Amino acid sequence: MDDIYFAIAALVDTGRISEAFHMMRGLFGIAGMEWPQEITQLEKMEELQEVFASEFIFDFYDVIEDKRLETEEEEIPV
Repeated sequence: MDDIYFAIAALVDTGRISEAFHMMRGLFGIAGMEWPQEITQLEKMEELQEVFASEFIFDFYDVIEDKRLETEEEEIPV
């Protein structure tokens, strides 16, 4: 998951927002989730795409950290 996070972040940092959107769409597909219609509308508005992609990166990082903490808690014997 870290590699995917860093790949999307690198795409956004280098202004390759369209490619970042393709990776995000792929993540939704892998998770078995439908790509929200609202996000499809953003694909037509370049000025909002970067904002969305940046927020996605922050949220995705939080998900990774939450999962990491959850896994560490499961490994600690009580």
